[in-house]
Amino acid sequence: MTKIAIMQPYFLPYAGYFRLLNGVDCFVVLDTVQYSNRGWINRNQLISVDGAVRWINAPFSQPSRGTPISEVQLLPDAEVVMQERMRRFSACTHPTPELHSLVEAMALPQLSAVDYLVGLLDISAKILKLNTPVIRASSLDIDPTLRASQRILGICKHLNAEIYINAPGGAELYDWEEFSRHGIDLRILPAYAGSNLSVLQCIYDIGGARTRAEIDCNMGA
Repeated sequence: MTKIAIMQPYFLPYAGYFRLLNGVDCFVVLDTVQYSNRGWINRNQLISVDGAVRWINAPFSQPSRGTPISEVQLLPDAEVVMQERMRRFSACTHPTPELHSLVEAMALPQLSAVDYLVGLLDISAKILKLNTPVIRASSLDIDPTLRASQRILGICKHLNAEIYINAPGGAELYDWEEFSRHGIDLRILPAYAGSNLSVLQCIYDIGGARTRAEIDCNMGA
């Protein structure tokens, strides 16, 4: 029985995001949807050196309206910009040993925005001992005219998925009966009871093992 999860790539997402990689056969990075700089694709929250919760932004260029995430580019001076931004946060300037690889990758953005995001996702998952295969929606032969739930159903069918795991917000977006008609069991994760700050901050504060334990305890039935 194939179980998958599909989600936009977020910049160092909160630990609850990683429930989508926990216990599924495949995680699909939804990089074919329109980029927005008002969500979590390009920013997240860490505790700054002065003890306040502050935003840290990824070094992305501002694309034209309607650009898919897969086509968003880094700033020309992305490394300089990112390293300057990281200086404001203790988790970046004094990382714990298990965070060294993540912070190093964070400071050296390469190629495109989605390459950067997926790279950070992969490293974070390894720290959390999550080994789920990750693929990009842009690598799949899916009808580009599909939108909303039809796009998700198209990906599920392409991967022969029988179970689709979605984040808590999916309860307002998707119709169980629609998925059921296509032979797919839609399952929505419960609200996450742990920290809503970036997974980087969570691992810095309590370590990778405890963060993973929180993820496991928040999977629902």
